[in-house]
Amino acid sequence: MFALFNFYYQRHILALLKLTEKLSMSSKERCKAYLNSIEDFNSKEKHDLVLLKGVLIHIEHKELKKVYEKIVDLSKKWVLIMEYFSRTPTELLYHGQEGKLFKRDFAHELMEATNVSLVASGFSSRLMKFPQDDLDWYLFEK
Repeated sequence: MFALFNFYYQRHILALLKLTEKLSMSSKERCKAYLNSIEDFNSKEKHDLVLLKGVLIHIEHKELKKVYEKIVDLSKKWVLIMEYFSRTPTELLYHGQEGKLFKRDFAHELMEATNVSLVASGFSSRLMKFPQDDLDWYLFEK
């Protein structure tokens, strides 16, 4: 079973609905997707994989340590994050708003704040066959 967290935009709700329609019953029993703010999410359930993509970039610095601890606590073994990277914490305008988008070294901070080990990492370019934004991904083991 894995837990998937995403930000709360309408397109994510539609994607989640399509995903659950496509899954067979046996897959639905193994896969749970939560469309919720990670800061507000509470569960005692542990998941094989906790996946965050474009979530940490929207969390203010003062809240990050609690979020890092939460995602590791939710995981039985694996944590996968995909976020914008910057060695120096940087705030960017997000749809004209301040205080909504941040780049930083999330992987390094997660390792310092919790007891995880980096297993693999990579880079996804907007120039690839299935373009998205330029972002780094990191797979951690608990």
